[in-house]
Amino acid sequence: MGTDNGNVSQEFLLLGFPGSQALQLSLFMLFLVMYILTVSGNVAILMLVSTSHQLHTPISCLITLVSYIFIISTILRIPSASGQSKAFSTCSSHLTVVLIWYGSTIFLHVRTSIKDALDLTKAVHVLNTVVTPVLNPFIYTLRNKEVRETLLKKWKTK
Repeated sequence: MGTDNGNVSQEFLLLGFPGSQALQLSLFMLFLVMYILTVSGNVAILMLVSTSHQLHTPISCLITLVSYIFIISTILRIPSASGQSKAFSTCSSHLTVVLIWYGSTIFLHVRTSIKDALDLTKAVHVLNTVVTPVLNPFIYTLRNKEVRETLLKKWKTK
């Protein structure tokens, strides 16, 4: 019994993107560039970590959660408001991702009836799944002092 049904595909249609074909193509190109940047950033981080023994430190999810609890409790014990503000500013990148993710979700659930609600929902979800991964390399590594120093050393040696 053969599995070939004789159909030949010569097109690739992006049905998930709302709007005209020109808009679909421009959205595809935008997301392609964003994904290439994401993959490039993650590959660069992997190469940097693999070549620098200084960055070979084990960390687990439990250690991360416990450290966040200690950080927040320490920040809340700072007596001055300006000190708390300065301390929370270091967490702003993490809060940005959380706000983008939950903000778009809340927007989709709270909004009033809109004529093109399905297209809007698709667009928000596509942007949500593209923007967050693009921001991750910047948020989780470039704000790390050791990673920045190692990156600058590698950059200067070339």
